[in-house]
Amino acid sequence: MVSMSHLSRLVPKYQDSVTFMAIDVYEKGKVPVAKIRQLVDSMGNRMDFRVGIEEDRFMSKNWLDTSGARVIPTTFIINNGKIDWIGHPKYLDSVLTKILSKNWSPEFARLKRNHQQYLKYLEYTGSQELTKRISRYAINIAGNTYERVQVTPDSVLMVLMRW
Repeated sequence: MVSMSHLSRLVPKYQDSVTFMAIDVYEKGKVPVAKIRQLVDSMGNRMDFRVGIEEDRFMSKNWLDTSGARVIPTTFIINNGKIDWIGHPKYLDSVLTKILSKNWSPEFARLKRNHQQYLKYLEYTGSQELTKRISRYAINIAGNTYERVQVTPDSVLMVLMRW
């Protein structure tokens, strides 16, 4: 909800050049529409923009899942029919300022985002691999049993470089 208040503070600043809209995703069938409407109404001017409700998983499937977005809220800036930026709403003001002042490169933003996602993937797979390698089996030959145990090495050093 903090992000919604943040967006509402941006609405007056960009009212002549930007349309703000939120789409409620992942809740269809879990939360009644009346309850979502009640929440939006209770926010008053802290949610001072249009709010839609996803009907058929179109937004979550074709936008969030396709983009690799893993968190809610995720912001998409559409400029001239193309996605200029995907990210967290807390960065929205600085990104919009750059886009509107024509000091923005969507290609660079896309490359940067892809690079960040790849680093997160490497970090995740690296930690998975490390966990796998420090797990061992303790074998009890006399009792004909084995169990997986976590071995704590004297030291583990993992250095991830970001360029």
